[in-house]
Amino acid sequence: MASPFRFFRKHQAGMMVVLVILAMLVFTLDALFTQAGANFWLLGLLLGGLVFGIAGMTTGRWLQWGIGGALLGALLGLVMPEFNRPDGVLATSFGIIEQEDLQDLAERRMVANRFMALAAEETGSRIFQFGFGHQTQQEDLLFSRLMNEEANSLGIAVTDEMVTSYVNERTGEKLSKEAFGKSRLALQYKQAPVRSDALYNILREHIRNEIAFKTLQPLGISTPTSPGVYWDYFQRMNVRQAINVAELDVDAFLDLVDDPSDAEVENLFASAAGKQPNQEEPGSPGFFLPGRAKIAWLELDYDSMKSVVQPVTDEEVETYYTTNRDRYSTVVIPETLDTDDGESPSEADDASDDHTAVDVTADSDAAPASQDHGDESSNEDPSSAEGDPDKNETDAEEDTTTEPEAPSNNAPVNRDENSGQFSIDDPVDAAESDINEDLQDAENTVAGDEPAETVSSDEETDDPAESETPLSLVIPETPDADSSSEDPTAEPVREYFELDDELRNEIREQLLEERISEALKKKRTDGLNFLQSLQTEWNSERAKIVKQEGFQKFAEDPQTAEADIRRKMAGLASDYLERMKTWADENRFAYAVTPRVVSFSEFRNADDYPLGIAVSPGRFQDPGEGMGTTAYEVFSRFSPDDIAANNSQLFQPQAAVDSPLVENDNERHYVYWTVEFVEPHVPTTLDEPGVREQVVVSIKQVKARELLTERAEHLAQKVREGLAKADEDRKSMASTLESESITGVDGSGTLTVRLSQKFSWLRQTQAPPANFPPQPRAELSVIRFADGGSPLSGVGNDFMKTIFEELHDEDVGIVPNPDRTRYFLVHVTDRSPTEDNGMDALHDQFAAEGKMHFIRTPIRGLMQGNVVNPLRIEWRRAIWRKYGVDTDGDPG
Repeated sequence: MASPFRFFRKHQAGMMVVLVILAMLVFTLDALFTQAGANFWLLGLLLGGLVFGIAGMTTGRWLQWGIGGALLGALLGLVMPEFNRPDGVLATSFGIIEQEDLQDLAERRMVANRFMALAAEETGSRIFQFGFGHQTQQEDLLFSRLMNEEANSLGIAVTDEMVTSYVNERTGEKLSKEAFGKSRLALQYKQAPVRSDALYNILREHIRNEIAFKTLQPLGISTPTSPGVYWDYFQRMNVRQAINVAELDVDAFLDLVDDPSDAEVENLFASAAGKQPNQEEPGSPGFFLPGRAKIAWLELDYDSMKSVVQPVTDEEVETYYTTNRDRYSTVVIPETLDTDDGESPSEADDASDDHTAVDVTADSDAAPASQDHGDESSNEDPSSAEGDPDKNETDAEEDTTTEPEAPSNNAPVNRDENSGQFSIDDPVDAAESDINEDLQDAENTVAGDEPAETVSSDEETDDPAESETPLSLVIPETPDADSSSEDPTAEPVREYFELDDELRNEIREQLLEERISEALKKKRTDGLNFLQSLQTEWNSERAKIVKQEGFQKFAEDPQTAEADIRRKMAGLASDYLERMKTWADENRFAYAVTPRVVSFSEFRNADDYPLGIAVSPGRFQDPGEGMGTTAYEVFSRFSPDDIAANNSQLFQPQAAVDSPLVENDNERHYVYWTVEFVEPHVPTTLDEPGVREQVVVSIKQVKARELLTERAEHLAQKVREGLAKADEDRKSMASTLESESITGVDGSGTLTVRLSQKFSWLRQTQAPPANFPPQPRAELSVIRFADGGSPLSGVGNDFMKTIFEELHDEDVGIVPNPDRTRYFLVHVTDRSPTEDNGMDALHDQFAAEGKMHFIRTPIRGLMQGNVVNPLRIEWRRAIWRKYGVDTDGDPG
């Protein structure tokens, strides 16, 4: 058997050369190989040359083989990494952003924002965080990287002094060196404490990006908006009209449509299973299932407690009246008493020797004379001063200029910031001037609206302290107790209401409402405590199953493990709901549960689920507006794809109150919890609960819309014909459709025509301002009806555009709602102004407000929301495209 070392002995000279070269490369290129992902070509070159060089020794051409292998290895080192690049990278025009780069960007952003938060906490200032407002952190970090390239292009440089100034500005100049060091020591970067220079570099980077962003982002003042755009929005705020409207529901025509075949159902499901409703166009089908929940609750209402609380007795009414007697009284101020000599109070005050005369001039801007100018001021004619205000201003300026060493005592005194001294040469402050005017007006009233005599220099006191007090600010002294003049007014007298039958009933109703309210709160607490006891049992049962399954399973695949837990716990849910119902019957609660899992929009429908628009106790009732309602509280707790987090939200008791502002009789109290949740997903089969039914309805709705449109056009033509008749024969829309049915088939219900109040397309929002000073904002108007019923629902901007721009005054048309489930037969009436009447006055108003740049109107806000913001969105998209990123896809 040949020795394995025979080859090496035969070619030992060549082998020694190869080994020496490899040793040299290992020692000299070690640092180069530490740069991950950059040197695969070099590694391929070395390994290829080594392997092929050894193989070529048998042929005697090891050098040629080695060179060929090195070239081949280098080529593979360049190509192979591109086939094995990790997920999450982004190709841009300036290079590849890899996952490691994103992680580093995220860590640097965390350091910067964490420092700003700690600095704000140390200084008690508002927390500022770096970012550009994108939906996901990864997208925001990538945009930050693009802003860094833009900063490089702009040549933006940020010095250490600029970083210090930036931090001081954000912290209100309150961040001390000790606080800076404390905040820095709480940070870590790359698993090590952050040094000062590293922190400054991180902040410098983020400040550069922010400067580039603010420099390049379009500003509102730079947006080229034509006057025509302002005029369009101005008309939307100021043109008003009323409408006659009749609603036609698509579902009312479903009974006139035959059921679709199985083939039609399967074809539509296959084409729209993964789409959202209305995704392709308004009314288009889509069967993607949103997150849905099943909610169970206990309910109490006002009437249920009114029948069980103790009635209010007469003794309780009398006790409450006695204890709170001042609430049922009024203050009577006696008439002014005459003085002993028959003079009026003002005349008596003027005649009294105990009063100091008041210097009142007609011109509030003219400074009262000091003791140095007493003669001039005493000889001054008040009437002439009032008639020539410019003269007074000139005189005041001359006095200040010629005799600065002896200024008027009430001249404004302002501190000179440069010298640290007080300066009196500045003009009178507007606020101070207003105060002087108010004081003089008050003194004129006391003096009987006539100027009082001016105190001459001979009558002035020699006391320096008194001479420094401006005469216009001297208040009449209070007469002494032994003064001959009596107090002209007497103490007010309080008159108490008699506890008659009307007041007794009022107090009785108030006490009863308070008693019922307290009883409702107590019973609601009892219900909450009961559900919390069931929750404790639920958590205990869950813990037992988790222990049986083994904790290792949850660590390895938590989502699958939690899905198994949910299936096993579902069997216990029915038992808990049964116990909940039994307890409700025994404690005067009403028990209810949604018949199936419902979506957010379904649960928010107040007609079907009043609980959906209730709010947490103590919160302001804002029905149907989403945030703050029970519907929002329920669905905001759940994640689209985290089963483990969603399981933890099941059987969590909550309380809610539905307190309409109209009457207490409608007040309802709830205790509820979510007993089932289904994550949003694309249905895979028609057999999934509710899917087939939804597909069938969608097919029938398409055909029902065709029938509805045909019926609506027929009715609209009848209304037009009735309105076109002569005055005595002209018929209103209500008269024309008085006996018309919805579908034209007997038994389908009669059309109801309602007349609205006048409204505009947009109105100034009624919500409290979110900023200061408050900037008027606009919102879509609410269409309210003359009959006082519920406002018109299901209308949006497209509806307003049609009835204000496409329909003229006295026109009749058909307008659908956004999802094409309802159509409105509309007659526009009483529009003002119109092109024939009143439009010139509206043009004049537009010109006047335009000169003031619409400061006191919501027009500026509309420009921001409808012109500036879309421009900024397009600018962001342009930045992505500039660096080769597809804006229609996921930037990350």
